[in-house]
Amino acid sequence: MISGLLSIALVEDNEAHALLTEHVLSDIAEARKLEVRVVVLPDGDAAVSFLRTEEPYDDPRTYPRPDIILLDLNLPGTDGIDVPRIARSLPEVDLVPIVILSSSESRNDMRRAYRAGANAYVVKPIGFDAFRDVLDGTVTFWR
Repeated sequence: MISGLLSIALVEDNEAHALLTEHVLSDIAEARKLEVRVVVLPDGDAAVSFLRTEEPYDDPRTYPRPDIILLDLNLPGTDGIDVPRIARSLPEVDLVPIVILSSSESRNDMRRAYRAGANAYVVKPIGFDAFRDVLDGTVTFWR
């Protein structure tokens, strides 16, 4: 069993997917007796500002450094390939695990993500239970 506080940066431009992921993470936290703080970032540009602690993400009480970054691949602005490249250049977050959550099963997308600095590439499964299991395994592993 894992316990304690876990700060997750969720970079997801689809509001419905973000809400679902937050809900699942809340369920996982309850089952694992874990306090989870999720910061939802709507696009890659917001993610970069958050990782650089730029306004409006400069208050560490509201926007703590993430323990895990869950990142959609296809984002407006700075995309899910550029975010890991930028994160790896920032000493404050260069070792934070970055997990790509994507519906794409393209081997090319996977290669590009790993080359950019992602630690894992997870294909979003269809179905709530499968999605919950994948997120639970991801959080447990990277915690």
